[in-house]
Parts: sequence; structure tokens; C-alpha cells
Amino acid sequence: MNRLTTIDGKPIYGFRFRSLALARSFASKAIKPLWIILGDHPEFWVVRPVDAGRLERAGYEYAD
Repeated sequence: MNRLTTIDGKPIYGFRFRSLALARSFASKAIKPLWIILGDHPEFWVVRPVDAGRLERAGYEYAD
């Protein structure tokens, strides 16, 4: 798990992918739920639901 960014002083950890198909494949095989966010540059971030909510409030968008 990589540190993706910081929102309101809290680090957001997740996984980076350059392809939406790879991000979807990874998220679908996880035991716990994961969400896909359009990250910075041409990246897709796979994160926990709580972090996805923080990112959405900060202006990021869901990829699905």
C-alpha cells in the first residue's frame, strides 16, 4: 500500500494503477471492499471506502 496524498492532515493510502481494467480487477479480488477513484495525472487509485469518501469531499471523482 502506498501513500497517495494527504487530506486534512490525514494520509490516504491505497494502490495506484495506470489502467482502469487493472484497478477493477484488483478491487474485485479483494476480501474487503475497495473503491476506485480518479487520481492525479493518469492514475486510478484503489482505496478503502472511508478514504474514498474523504477524497470525494476533497474534489476527487469516483472512476465507476
